[in-house]
Formats: sequence, structure tokens, C-alpha cells
Amino acid sequence: MAIDKTCILSALLFSVGNVIQTISFFKNSLPTFDSTKWKDLDPAYTEQRWHRDGQALELAGGLLVTLAWFVFTIPMIQLAWILSRGGKRRLPLHIIMVLLVIGGSFTELIARLIQLGMMGMISWVSMDFNLSDWSETSDNIGWRTLELVSTVVFGMLFWVNAFEWLAMSGITIIIVISVKTLPVSTRIFSNFWSNVGILLACCCVIEFLSDVLRLASWTVFQNIAAYVSLGTTTILLPAWLYILGSYLPTATPAYNEKNDDFPVRLEEQALMDKNVENKDELEIL
Repeated sequence: MAIDKTCILSALLFSVGNVIQTISFFKNSLPTFDSTKWKDLDPAYTEQRWHRDGQALELAGGLLVTLAWFVFTIPMIQLAWILSRGGKRRLPLHIIMVLLVIGGSFTELIARLIQLGMMGMISWVSMDFNLSDWSETSDNIGWRTLELVSTVVFGMLFWVNAFEWLAMSGITIIIVISVKTLPVSTRIFSNFWSNVGILLACCCVIEFLSDVLRLASWTVFQNIAAYVSLGTTTILLPAWLYILGSYLPTATPAYNEKNDDFPVRLEEQALMDKNVENKDELEIL
């Protein structure tokens, strides 16, 4: 059975990238994170956080997820073209789907570039700059300033990540609506795959709400977001993409360069054959 390679590659990149990010989170952030010291801007705690190992691992996972989003756009645009019957069916709905896919991939790229520059600069400042002795009292105001600046800038990334989950839920909901409204006789995609998409959309909405509600209770919703993200991106999303990859080769009409056209779909061919039979019967009569 032929399987679309872009679906497999995207599923693999999503899975590996998020596993790396989750390992980095549980290895470095979860055991040592102290919300009281963090909010008090404790200089010793801030210095320990920025001198910890694992930042490169977290960044590598983020870059893999970014690449996964870009590969993800290929089968999604292809699927939008198939479900819209080449732009002839529910065109506004499928245009929104394509915009969400492209918007999610570009916001992910921008977020990772910001993260790369921010983490590199802060690591350099924390290693080479004097952040401990700015005045006669030696109150470590440099470390406090560094923590405030990094918190504000990284706050932008949380909203970008939240938008990505919102975009993913919107994409899957549109796909479910489009598949469910197809005529049963021409429906290539199974109801099981469509139902998996509903579950995926629900998990994405939970992840989005967890990202937003971090401001209410950082520790609780940070952990919820990490667990939901791990299950969604390592099991549910790859499985959904794998099933989609098994359908795409059959659902996508192949271009015939010799005749400069696309082959007629099976249901259209059956209708044409029936019309020919009826015509032959009339001629006999």
C-alpha cells in the first residue's frame, strides 16, 4: 500500500521534536522550578536557571517542530484541494484551512527565530557580563533585570504557541466538516479517520486553554500543557497523519503529461459508462 511520504515525515518530525522538548522540560524545568523564588527574582536562583544545561536540547526540539510544520503544509494544501474538488466545493472553508496552515507554519518559524536569538543573547550576557555588582550594595540587580526582560520576551512565544494549537484545532475541525458533508458515494476518507480528527481537535483546544491559563496558575497549567502536548504530538497527531498518508495517493488524481489532463474520477467514470450503456440500448431499440 502506497503511503504519502510528506505525511510520514511530518508525523516523525512532530513526534521526535516534541519528545525532545518534553524531555528537556521534565529534566530541567520541572525538578528545579520554584515559582516563589522565580517571582521574588531571587538572584542566585536566576543565575542557576541560566547556567543550567539543556537549553540546546530544548532549542533542537523546537527547530524540529518548526520543520514539521513546514512539511505539514504540503499534505494539508493537497488535502484542501482534494476536498474542495479543485476549488469547486466549499471554497471559503478550504481557503480558511490553507490560511491556518500557512499562518501556523510562519508564526512557528518567527517564534523559533526569536527564541534562538533570545536564548543565545541571554546565555552570552549571563556568562560574560557583570550582573552581580552594579552598585555599592551589590544587590545583584543585573540578574533581576535579566530575568524580567527574558520573562517578558518569552511571554510572546507562549502566545505564538497558543495560536499554533488554535490553528491546528481549526484545521482539523474544517477537515472533519468537509469530510462529513461529502456524499457517501464519493467519500474516500473513512469515518474512523474523521473521528480521530475530532479527538485531535479537542486535545488541541485543551492545549490552547492550558497555554492561556498559565497566567492564572503557572505550575498547574504548565504541567497540564506538557502532558497533553506529549500525548497529542507523539501518538494522536502522528497516527492521524499516517492514516491520511494512506488515503492521499488514492484520493489525489495523477496528472497525465502526455494527454495534458487528469484522469476521470471513479464515480464520474461509472456515470459515463452508464450513460453509454443507456445510449446503446436506445440505439438498439
